[in-house]
Amino acid sequence: MIDDLSEHPGDELVREVFAHVGLCLYLAQCVETALIGVLAALATAKHAQPIRKTFDELHERYETFTLGNLLKELARHGVASDELMRSLRDVKDERDYLAHRIFRDRAVDFAATGGCLEMIQELMARRDRLIALDDDLYQLFVEAYARTGADPRLRDQRTSAEMSKMLASAREKYGRRGT
Repeated sequence: MIDDLSEHPGDELVREVFAHVGLCLYLAQCVETALIGVLAALATAKHAQPIRKTFDELHERYETFTLGNLLKELARHGVASDELMRSLRDVKDERDYLAHRIFRDRAVDFAATGGCLEMIQELMARRDRLIALDDDLYQLFVEAYARTGADPRLRDQRTSAEMSKMLASAREKYGRRGT
């Protein structure tokens, strides 16, 4: 335990705070992307031709929506519980806070070792909530995608194949650094 919480944090601790903020922002984007998938699946299921092309077009359309508009669209479908909707609105607020205010609001904390450690603990709790919410959205996606008449496992297989291609492309572009 640190006795003097006013001690200026070292570079490593400052980098760790930045890394945790970045991870939480990334995970908020994962939640947003999962929400886009849910909406595309729900809209595809209602479409006259629920085919992959329809899903892809709707997915692309929803990618242009703000997170607030995505939440409004999800509410219109009426498939998310009140608790899930509350959690998603919290994500929007947390994402906005992380993107726009955390370092301004926490300037005093960020200038001290104890404050940085406290921020990291809070960010780890946010990380855990975001991961759990992404898991909840995945379950909603599976249910919504099944409504299209397609097998969600096939979508998972295509996603895995795309991820493998992306990884191969990144390795080719940047070399095998970090592996």
